[in-house]
Amino acid sequence: MSHKLNELKIQLLLIQLENLMSMLNLKRDLACLTMLNLRMQFNLRMKILEIKRMKQDQTQPLTTKSGWKHK
Repeated sequence: MSHKLNELKIQLLLIQLENLMSMLNLKRDLACLTMLNLRMQFNLRMKILEIKRMKQDQTQPLTTKSGWKHK
C-alpha cells in the first residue's frame, strides 16, 4: 500500500514540476512579448516625432542669408 502511495506522490510531484516549468515558460514568453511591445511603441513614437518634424520643416517659411523671409 505504501509503495502505491509513494508512486502516486511521485506522479503528483512530476505533474507539479511540469506545471511550474510551463508557468516559467509562459512568464518568459510574456516578458519577451512585453519587451517587443515596448520596442514597437518606442519605434512608433520616434516615427511620429520624425513625421511631425518633417511637417514642421515644410511649414516654416524660407529665410534668406540676411534673415529676410520670402513671401
